[in-house]
Amino acid sequence: GHWAEKDIERLASEGIISGVGEGRFEPNGQITRAQFAQLLMNMNLVPSGDIEVPQFRDVNPDAWYSEAVTWAVSCGAAKGMGDGTFAPDAPITREQMAAMMNRFLKLAGIEITAVTEKDFTDESAISDWAAADVKTLTEAGIINGRDDGRFDPENDMTRAESAAVICRVLDI
Repeated sequence: GHWAEKDIERLASEGIISGVGEGRFEPNGQITRAQFAQLLMNMNLVPSGDIEVPQFRDVNPDAWYSEAVTWAVSCGAAKGMGDGTFAPDAPITREQMAAMMNRFLKLAGIEITAVTEKDFTDESAISDWAAADVKTLTEAGIINGRDDGRFDPENDMTRAESAAVICRVLDI
């Protein structure tokens, strides 16, 4: 009965997304930076790249997400935090997701077009490095703002929101 149930079931059936264990998905739970990188990698639309991947001090080569982080950085879909870390276990913010997704779309050769103009009441809160990505994705209808007119850039993405965004990209 969750608003994103169809998107979640679709991605699960395609092997792109999985639950958190014990038969649970937790749609309103946070999604981490590493988990989002894994979802992008699971879409199989962008091969590994040739960008040199730094040894992030917080990414253990034996961690479950090591391959996804390496893939995301090597192809250019993701970047580290600028301080020698990737922050794999940190929740991904809405603006971080927009930046990562927009880079991914370009790498996959997926062209998106604006279908509407979007202005947010908290536009000044969107970081400069993410502003163009947020604008591109919201005007293309890939990610939405909040019901109260905000984009809410620093808030964390939920697992359901991430599933919805990925389904919208797959439908392009």
